[in-house]
Amino acid sequence: MYCPCGSGRSRVDCCESSLDAIGLGVKGEHGTYLLDWVEKYANPISESFHKKTRTFSYRISRYLDGILDAYMGVGYPSRVELTDNTDEIFRCQKHNIALTIAGAYRLLTEGLFVQSGVLLRTSIESCFVLLETATNPRCIDLIEKNKYEAQSVLKRVKQMVPDDLIKWYGYFSANFTHVAAVHQADYMPRACFPDNWVIVTGLQNIVRAIVSYHVVLERAYIEITGDPFFWKMDDGTIKFDDDSKIFAWVAALGEEGNEAIPVDDRPLWAIRSRRSTTLKN
Repeated sequence: MYCPCGSGRSRVDCCESSLDAIGLGVKGEHGTYLLDWVEKYANPISESFHKKTRTFSYRISRYLDGILDAYMGVGYPSRVELTDNTDEIFRCQKHNIALTIAGAYRLLTEGLFVQSGVLLRTSIESCFVLLETATNPRCIDLIEKNKYEAQSVLKRVKQMVPDDLIKWYGYFSANFTHVAAVHQADYMPRACFPDNWVIVTGLQNIVRAIVSYHVVLERAYIEITGDPFFWKMDDGTIKFDDDSKIFAWVAALGEEGNEAIPVDDRPLWAIRSRRSTTLKN
């Protein structure tokens, strides 16, 4: 009999002896948790998600494309280079944040709302690290030597970070990284998107992370950004523009999304809103 792992070998010559060593037998027709998740649940959930959200996911993704097109190919923003690998180390930091956001989006499409939020919190923390690295060339040297410590990075960059990003970091920490009310949700992810608030809130969270990424990259490259969205010069001082048109764009997108995506009576799209369900702001 062939091994259910799909190797094409007999179960005796494949997984049976390995699993017997820890007191487990080979599962036949019953499948396994991880493989069943991928094969039975993830793809159908994702297909359903995209049918409901594709227009809005496309616009959000194009926004991210614009950020990547503007800043991914640019080297380290400071003229000071402590190592020969400065540009590459900084580029890798930028790329890893983009991949973290992509991973969070993928989890959301599969119904893993809480797990998506955990990754988004990581992406915002990585944005803080990116900003410190961009403004303090010594950090490049520490990263290369594996001596950089990120535990207190928010304290070190707080004066350069707008309040929105600090609040969002706290929002993701309180609701997703740490055990909170949302962790008590009793649902199977395959039933996570029955036209409910999770879709809207999940996309809202993705936007929060992308805006954070944009804010930090624009601040790091302010000297070469021709028409900034978030920052402005005031008597030689770089200041955050609370009236950025990005916030208006997101609000308009959210209003359209609330009408197009069936949800209950708790729309949460405005990324600067203090309204919530069981989520803490």
